[in-house]
Amino acid sequence: MSAYIPADDLARLATAQRMLAMDGHDDITLGHMSLRDPQGRGVWIKKALRGIDEVWDERDFLLVDWDGKPIENHGPCHSEWPIHVRIMARRPDVTVVGHTHARFSVLLSATDEKLRALNHEGANLVGCVARFNRTAGLINTVELGDDLAKTLGDNPVALLRNHGIVFVGQSIEEATLNGMFLERACRMQVTMASTGWAWTAPSGVDHDRKMGETPEAAQKYHRAFFDYFERRLRRSERQFAEAQA
Repeated sequence: MSAYIPADDLARLATAQRMLAMDGHDDITLGHMSLRDPQGRGVWIKKALRGIDEVWDERDFLLVDWDGKPIENHGPCHSEWPIHVRIMARRPDVTVVGHTHARFSVLLSATDEKLRALNHEGANLVGCVARFNRTAGLINTVELGDDLAKTLGDNPVALLRNHGIVFVGQSIEEATLNGMFLERACRMQVTMASTGWAWTAPSGVDHDRKMGETPEAAQKYHRAFFDYFERRLRRSERQFAEAQA
């Protein structure tokens, strides 16, 4: 008899990855999200050799133990599994970890600029963005995974120099929105910088930080915003299917 597979959660995590792809996080077959196994056996991570826009259900994930050994739903595993395993080992509050090569986030990661509160997405993350500068290469060893987890600390997101981003959360909704908000904030800042205009950003408490007011408010907005992006994804997928019919 097969071991327990959290099929409903993995289907939702698959939806989350397609939402991220729709919002500028896709990069051929690169990028991956993971879910802490409810039974404590390890981490469910997206299988390799498929894009985040090609993930649909539990068949697109495999379970690795805390040493990275596949133990369920065997298939090709991303070499950067240490990102997920080592962050979750260090952060018991984290249920979901994501890593993508979001376009504008990569651009900002190549600079020493700090994220600014140009829009509400930036306002919800300003001051909470870690920076991992040890390497621009793959995080494919336990040592590098530990270094990244230490650098991330208690923050929700990290920029990986000339590489990509890491984002985490206590729920699928929270982690996904942290990733989406970071890319949207970076997109705004890079676009503004490219204009050559003189510009400012609010500081102190002069921010639209509705998602960070209280845990209850954050949870409310996580669900509402995630549901919106899911509806948008479903409309796009339905329109594509109808066009192919």
